[in-house]
Amino acid sequence: MSTEYNHGVSLQINEHGYTPMPFVATSTIGLLATADDADIEAFPLNQAVLVTNIPEAIGKAGATGTLKEALQDIYKEASTAIIVIRVEEGVDEKGTIANVMGDIKDDKRTGLEVFELAQQQCGVQPKIFICPKYDTTPSVRLKLANIAEKALGFAYVSFDESATISEALKAREGFSSAYAMPVFNNGLAYNTELKADTERYSVAQLAGLRARLDQEKGWHWSLSNNLLKEVVGTTKEVTFKAVNGYGTGANTLNEKGVSVFVRDDGGIKIWGNRTASKPDSSLFFEVYTRTNNFLAEEAAEYLRRSMQDKPLTKAIMEDFRLNYNNRLSDHKRAGRILGGEIILHPKKNGKDDLMNGKPAWELKFTPVPPAENPSLEVTLTSDFINEIAGV
Repeated sequence: MSTEYNHGVSLQINEHGYTPMPFVATSTIGLLATADDADIEAFPLNQAVLVTNIPEAIGKAGATGTLKEALQDIYKEASTAIIVIRVEEGVDEKGTIANVMGDIKDDKRTGLEVFELAQQQCGVQPKIFICPKYDTTPSVRLKLANIAEKALGFAYVSFDESATISEALKAREGFSSAYAMPVFNNGLAYNTELKADTERYSVAQLAGLRARLDQEKGWHWSLSNNLLKEVVGTTKEVTFKAVNGYGTGANTLNEKGVSVFVRDDGGIKIWGNRTASKPDSSLFFEVYTRTNNFLAEEAAEYLRRSMQDKPLTKAIMEDFRLNYNNRLSDHKRAGRILGGEIILHPKKNGKDDLMNGKPAWELKFTPVPPAENPSLEVTLTSDFINEIAGV
């Protein structure tokens, strides 16, 4: 309250009686693609463009490159916001990859580097990152995974350059990120230009599926064991068994953190829960990483809204703690986490820390694991033999 003198009624409007929880969108897709014949006004080179009307964007995406097909495959699964970055195809593959990788010169960004400006240029931050076709280049998928990590997002990348499972496992040895899921093969689907079933760069459809699951069920639901719409086959078939799949190609890939498209339940589905994390990482499930990302961003943004540069008092600290713990209880009731708590960090918050305006918090939570390996033991017994005698 002000200490200024006033003879008369003092009126103040308090706009801070309630601080709303931040809204963290998780279904926005970040797509880098090529299309030299695309509408240059709709898709200028090396600029982040927000797409909210996918059918309209498909009509302006041209027929060459990867943009049109990627938009079509996303739209098969979901209607969601997409940040598109279009880059020019080079005179050869090396030139195209250089354009995809991008650069920063004289404060101007190109290629994948433009994703850093997506929030500023479009007002929307992508959380699902893909770069169809070009992610089979190791340097591209490593950079895409790094971009996803910085944005607290997740990347889906292709190992389709690997002709065999052995080659895919070798590629996995050179790729490690808890913020990405590699996929071994691609799907086959109808191509409107060629009027036939052709190979698709299926990370785009996976991104659409991920967005739809986020919209309909939540970020705590795994991508695995979900059918893809309008996919009729795969580029590389692998052995697969949903029960006792030991030794199959799909199980071998999954064990090393590589997902795969398989035929099951009358269609083609994605099979695999795991990220390409290091062996000592806690973020080994896709849903663990995405749950961690969501809560980290939500808590940090709420901390900023609640406390940033305001007087550091016990009341403001307690309000933040109680309100965000209530939010964690909401997540638990909704089944998005098993539990969580935010507390003042027990090893920090010394006298000097607090006097310098540096209160430190610790958020602990338990995510909901996917039921990756439910088991059943069947036992033949004589316990019910007397049923035949009616006793």
